[in-house]
Parts: sequence; structure tokens; C-alpha cells
Amino acid sequence: MPSIIDETVFGDPSRGLAVVYLCGALLLAGQQVYYVIVEGATPFYSCGSQHSSCW
Repeated sequence: MPSIIDETVFGDPSRGLAVVYLCGALLLAGQQVYYVIVEGATPFYSCGSQHSSCW
């Protein structure tokens, strides 16, 4: 008999949990877009950037 942990961790996500995962992914993607557009940040900073400094 599988335990509740095995079913939760290794089982297929239910529809409700899939919606939570989708919302989390969209939230993180939106946060990244915000920092790229509004803050002028890029995923790979260059040393001469106005928002970053060299070591």
C-alpha cells in the first residue's frame, strides 16, 4: 500500500496542484520580465553595466 508521501511526491499532479504549479511558473516568469524591462537587468550582466559592479 503506497503512502501519502509517495503519492504526493511521485504521483501525477492533480488538476488543482497543476494550477498552483502554473501560477508559480507565471509569477517567476513575470518577475524576470519585470527586472529585465523596468530595472534594465539582463540574465548575464556585463562588467560595465550601470546596475552592476565588477568584483
